[in-house]
Amino acid sequence: MASSSSSSSLALIWLYHVFLSFRGEDVRKGFLSHVLKEFKSKGIIVFIDNEIKRGESIGPELVKAIRHSRVAVVLLSRNYASSSWCLDELVEIMKCREEFGQTVMTIFYNVDPSEVRKQTGDFGKAFDETCVGKAEEVKQAWRQALNDVAGIAGYHSSNCGNEADLINKVASDVMALLGFTPTNDFDDFVGIGARVKEIKSKLILQSEQVKVIGIFGPVGIGKTTTARVLYNQLSPDFPFSTFLENIRGSYEKPCGNDYQLKLRLQKNLLSQIFNKGDIVVHHLGRAQEMLRDKKVLVVLDEVDNWWQLEEMANQRGWVGPGSMIIITTEDRKLLKALRLGSGHIYRMKYPTRDESLQIFCHYAFGQKSPDDGFESLAREVTWLAGDRIRLKTGRIIQISKSAFQGMNNLQFLFFDIETTCTPEGLDCLPEKLILLYWNVCPLRVWPSKFSGKFLVELIMSYSDLEMLWEGIKPLPCLEKLCLHFFINLKKFPDLSKATSLNYLLLQGSESLLKLTNSIGKATKLYLLDMSDYKNIEDFPNIPDSIVKLVFVQNRDKGDSSMD
Repeated sequence: MASSSSSSSLALIWLYHVFLSFRGEDVRKGFLSHVLKEFKSKGIIVFIDNEIKRGESIGPELVKAIRHSRVAVVLLSRNYASSSWCLDELVEIMKCREEFGQTVMTIFYNVDPSEVRKQTGDFGKAFDETCVGKAEEVKQAWRQALNDVAGIAGYHSSNCGNEADLINKVASDVMALLGFTPTNDFDDFVGIGARVKEIKSKLILQSEQVKVIGIFGPVGIGKTTTARVLYNQLSPDFPFSTFLENIRGSYEKPCGNDYQLKLRLQKNLLSQIFNKGDIVVHHLGRAQEMLRDKKVLVVLDEVDNWWQLEEMANQRGWVGPGSMIIITTEDRKLLKALRLGSGHIYRMKYPTRDESLQIFCHYAFGQKSPDDGFESLAREVTWLAGDRIRLKTGRIIQISKSAFQGMNNLQFLFFDIETTCTPEGLDCLPEKLILLYWNVCPLRVWPSKFSGKFLVELIMSYSDLEMLWEGIKPLPCLEKLCLHFFINLKKFPDLSKATSLNYLLLQGSESLLKLTNSIGKATKLYLLDMSDYKNIEDFPNIPDSIVKLVFVQNRDKGDSSMD
């Protein structure tokens, strides 16, 4: 039922389990859709060329997709040979079978193998028409490919009682050839499949022996999840692999000499790849010594500092041919410093509106669509751009004190409305919030149960709060704090643990009499805006990192700033 050449295989990277070659007009509406559904249910990753613009001949993306597929399934039908595109695909598939040992499986759908081999009957007529005007060498290559593929023992639709049994048999045999059961752990993550497909399309166009892809985007957008799906799909085809998760949180930030940190990172990398805890790393060339002749898959997750990539940049040959390196980071500059071009960098996309609605409904209703009667309300209240929930309406929104209880995974909350009402206050906010945008917030008391430890941006201009939080809160991720025109703010929050703070915007918060000295602990502070202040009595020490300070005591004096 399947055939592969015994020729020695080059160090290829399998990006897909199956490349499916077919003639759309014969099978697309019925048989093909059932094949794809069955493959998907079994976790088989299929490349089909539906989205590739067709020309006179197949392009480099398609050629590389064929070469990077573990199995080629050729679905031969009456009109298969009426397409020069299909015939070119077949020539490339048979070439990969011969040169790289690719497994080829055949399905004869309403066509006899002898008609394919000899190009006779309806199949032959279609072939003859396609050959008109073609060069003799092209026609000969097509004939040879058809002759060879017809000689592979395949599946015959005429010999099966029903198509369902045939499709199940094909899918089961593909699984046996793959030799493993792919994971479906991430099937419920909306939109992940589309993003993984886009990343793979970049990988197949890379010509280097070692493929590198950098995935970047803000906190919480799904970089790690996407990399994990890629890793789970690709790792069975690598003899050595590892997923180094959360590098940023696993190592202290370097202070001065980071040599020991690099040694420690290499030790962890090698220990996980070889599953040995006693590996000793005395110098930075050790990883190259152990990996330069090996085909390795490495994921470096949540990279945030150049020292974590420096040795890879300095030693391009530190892993063997056929290897793949996947990097996730929030900082695109690190990928640029690694000299990665646009074909090696993928920017994570926010979910589409339809995907976002599915995400919202998953948490609100426990399913991908709203309950009956809630359809219009769900669409009216929810506008998601990226992973954000954006509440946009012209009416007054009344929020109960327990409104956000149970919304444990909500990360972006954006109120685009001037009138919200919280008559009883709020018990809590979603613990995993990354961005909170709530201008004209009616709260007077900050929800005491909300830690804010994942917050990156807190934007709450024109709000009624008299105080944000008591004591010191761990805010390691907070980069932007905007409290413009807080007319009731009496006490400024302690920012001792806001070590990542870049922007502190306090324009017009005229009731505030003094700032806490904890601002001096914000060692990454770039901009402090205190314009339109009238009553400030005590100005704190500011960190040396400050680049721009905007400070005006009243508007009559005009604007002034210091750089």
